[in-house]
Amino acid sequence: MGIIQAQASAKGVPTKALWKQHRSAERARKMARRVRLVLQSSNQQGALQAVTGPTPEGHRQEFTTKSSLEKACLEEAGRRFTQANNTPMLQTNMIQRFGEIGANRPEFKKVLARKSQPLPTDDIYTTKLLQHLNRPPNIIDLPPRSLQEYTMGWRKSRETTASSLLGIHFGHYMAGTFNPEIAIFNVTMADLPMRTSYSPQRWRKGLNVMLEKTPGNFNVEKLRIILLFEADFNANNKWIGRAVMFNAEINDLLADKQYGSCRNKAAVLQCLNKGLFYDLLRQMKKPAALCLNDAKSCYDRITLLAAALCLCRLGAPINAVKCMTTTIHRMNHHIHTIYGDSQQSANHNLWAAPIASIGQGNGTGPSIWAAVSSPMFEVMCQEGFYALLQGAISLQNRTIAGFAFVDDTDLCVTHPTDQANQVAGHMQKAVTLWEGLLHATGGALVPEKCFWYLVAFEHSNNRWKYLKCNQAPGNITILDMD
Repeated sequence: MGIIQAQASAKGVPTKALWKQHRSAERARKMARRVRLVLQSSNQQGALQAVTGPTPEGHRQEFTTKSSLEKACLEEAGRRFTQANNTPMLQTNMIQRFGEIGANRPEFKKVLARKSQPLPTDDIYTTKLLQHLNRPPNIIDLPPRSLQEYTMGWRKSRETTASSLLGIHFGHYMAGTFNPEIAIFNVTMADLPMRTSYSPQRWRKGLNVMLEKTPGNFNVEKLRIILLFEADFNANNKWIGRAVMFNAEINDLLADKQYGSCRNKAAVLQCLNKGLFYDLLRQMKKPAALCLNDAKSCYDRITLLAAALCLCRLGAPINAVKCMTTTIHRMNHHIHTIYGDSQQSANHNLWAAPIASIGQGNGTGPSIWAAVSSPMFEVMCQEGFYALLQGAISLQNRTIAGFAFVDDTDLCVTHPTDQANQVAGHMQKAVTLWEGLLHATGGALVPEKCFWYLVAFEHSNNRWKYLKCNQAPGNITILDMD
């Protein structure tokens, strides 16, 4: 009764109405429990019980004991987080100038100010990308987070959201927002690391939860690693992501081709755009090519240097970004299995190789990918790899470099000659450039998830027809990073 009265007073609503709302919610919960019981289904996967992985002798073996299961999972985490160590930003010459984190080096600020000449890399794609990572003159650092932003961020969270090892869960921070003194203390303690670039030891413990991508497939290489961060650290990450995206949108710094993580945009709208694109091609009888490609292990291959540069370009304070990337770089990875949270852990010192990955589960993750992909599209447009179309009614010209939703990207090109063979050759150059730019950030394409289509027409017997494959042959090649 006291809780209801306190909530009614805090929200300014009648006690009777709040009682009715709670009773209705409880009835819905009971009904949902009955439905789940009848259907014997659950939306949550159980804790990991076993995996199948390689042995030192090169055979496959099932690991079920506590020690062997944790060891196999930590070894896979090491392989996953170091798979980008052959990419340009993790090579010796770049690490000597920037370090793996980047934000604590003078060269980092020179790139943002476009004063780094010559650029410290022989890779032409990395050079092209770095030239587009300068911060525009009108962009200044984001203002510090207000108490109201901190409070609203926590009150919109779910209490049941899992966090890391130490047992301070979302409910503690959510409850603290209702007490002014606790809220002020918590926001101060959370903001200090962002303002000073300090990385607390408590934040450097992450919990890897490995989930099935395909039901029943327990091959350790095919499991998705979700990295659970400390709740207050990830709340900071979420605030950075929201603030950076808002700042980038009002200053028109995001590629209009990217529909992931952006306000008032959705995958279904991007599908509509693609359908309208096909309509315009058909109306104009204009040959074009599209390449559907998917980035491999998207978040797990983004280098911390690329993430830091792209965030700071959009207004994120260098100290706040350094706090985040330093914490991720020095993270001690534990594993959650059916045996509980592991005592043994692994980190970059054990793996002894340059690491990438911003961590799936990072609250800034979607914003980082939007920030990384936007300059990539800028390079594509500057190099002339886009489709030039004219509206059938307005007669206005429009350039379209592609259709992207997070890491799923459809590149599209036309050619001034309107010749199908020229369009195919132009698409090969576009794919090579896109793959090179993606490689510069730490990424790679998945060959089995990449497809391309050539759309061309012919006029025969007073009718327009689509050309078939044998009438307009062509091949597009990409690198297989495996």
